[in-house]
Amino acid sequence: MNKPKKPLYEELKALLIRMWVAGMVCFMVAFTPLGGAEGADDIFIVRLIFLLALFLFLANRFIVNMVIKGAFATRLDILKPHKDKPIWLKVLSNMTHFIIMVVITICIWLTYVLINVIIENMGYKSEVHMLMLEPFSFSLFYGMYFSLFYFPITAIAKKRKRI
Repeated sequence: MNKPKKPLYEELKALLIRMWVAGMVCFMVAFTPLGGAEGADDIFIVRLIFLLALFLFLANRFIVNMVIKGAFATRLDILKPHKDKPIWLKVLSNMTHFIIMVVITICIWLTYVLINVIIENMGYKSEVHMLMLEPFSFSLFYGMYFSLFYFPITAIAKKRKRI
């Protein structure tokens, strides 16, 4: 006898996959010459945030969403299939998702800055920041911020039935 799938567990499993992919993207971007070379130029942080957001968007759009739609019963199931949308709505949807990834990446970076400021104000002084960008903490912060953006947006869209 098949038990009905519990939506909360399905959402949590999907979120864990998203977090794992976010950590992988962080590792692949931040620790390569593509996004690395900290301090090499003045726009290092801007370049790193843009590249992380871009690759998170691409991974979500072309890999993660397809895997989650096929494997789990989540809120992504209520979304209208992408192929049925007009072209302008597809472009708008992708631009919105990319902007959300940029905002999430900026929030993650500001979280790192805030934690380092708090640690320094507690009396620990060092030439190197105590908490720096690394895949595990990046994926935890990504999961937290993605949930803060994803769940309210899908709840509002479902309520208005615009999806």
